[in-house]
Amino acid sequence: MPLYFNMLLAVFVLSISAYAQNSDKEVFLRRIEQSYAETQTLKSDFRQIKTLSIMDEPLVAEGVFYYRKPGMIKWDQTQPDPYY
Repeated sequence: MPLYFNMLLAVFVLSISAYAQNSDKEVFLRRIEQSYAETQTLKSDFRQIKTLSIMDEPLVAEGVFYYRKPGMIKWDQTQPDPYY
């Protein structure tokens, strides 16, 4: 479960990283914690691009990511092939 928490935390950090550059660290961390505490569900589209040295073209996957407390995650890949 720590991996899922880290993924969720990364989403929060990346989404407000511009704000963090202009704010005090303590205030920023409190807002992250408050936002996490108040968030019950999260849904986001994703696009994953994987580059492998043995492949000429990158592998691209797309889909929808769902999160619901406590610790429920669903990752629906829709492209290139549905994977549920």
